[in-house]
Amino acid sequence: MKKECFDTVLNQDAIRQLKNSKAKILLIDLAEERLGRCKIKSENNEMFLPIWSKVDRIFENISKNPKLHIDKNISPLDIEEKEIRRKFQQFAEDITWSENNPKGYRQEDIYVIEAMYAEKVLSNNGKARDYVGNYQVQKYNQWFRKLYTILYEYLPNCKKIKLPPLTYASENHIWGGAPLYYTDDIYVYIANVIDSLTGATMINTPENLFKEQKLKNRLKTRVLNSEKLYCIDKMQQKIRELEANINKIVYENQSK
Repeated sequence: MKKECFDTVLNQDAIRQLKNSKAKILLIDLAEERLGRCKIKSENNEMFLPIWSKVDRIFENISKNPKLHIDKNISPLDIEEKEIRRKFQQFAEDITWSENNPKGYRQEDIYVIEAMYAEKVLSNNGKARDYVGNYQVQKYNQWFRKLYTILYEYLPNCKKIKLPPLTYASENHIWGGAPLYYTDDIYVYIANVIDSLTGATMINTPENLFKEQKLKNRLKTRVLNSEKLYCIDKMQQKIRELEANINKIVYENQSK
């Protein structure tokens, strides 16, 4: 699957595949964990490819082509905004329906899921923990927000699916505890919003579904931050500390 995705980017074939699809709805998100990029330049074009360790052999084959020049390990944060805007504008023109582009999608049928890095992982001990690895969650979430804002300038009539605050990643996700691998309830929420937008079900409005999930996230966070009533060892430690303080006060008063 990773190789197919890489080949699609390398061959710049994504738009053609999407327009030839029988799907009526196009789902998009802009978040990614493989953020490293390499810039490949030819005489007439340049592209950015994600750096995936499992496809390094493809880079080796590309590097043998004398007509191509490869710059590896480019941070996406270093890509100029004008370049991002150029790419987004071209994507919007290529993917949006018009009389001259009859295979494109109407903007109302393009759903953008505002995927962001979850700030914490919900672990099996019932606590929220930090990630293993340097994901720079706040820094990249700020960048993702900027990307979505720019995209909406070129797709102003698309449907937006926002993730509620206090969304957590899951330690039990099939691909591990990483910032884009959410707890199951978030995927259910996204699916319900999509059903609501398409009219497949009338379970609730997207706005109410967002509020409901936001409330669930807040309640979950309150539980995660609370002391467990059954943590007897911690309660006993607090009792010992209180007894020690009481004894200290009594001793000091007797000494006066």
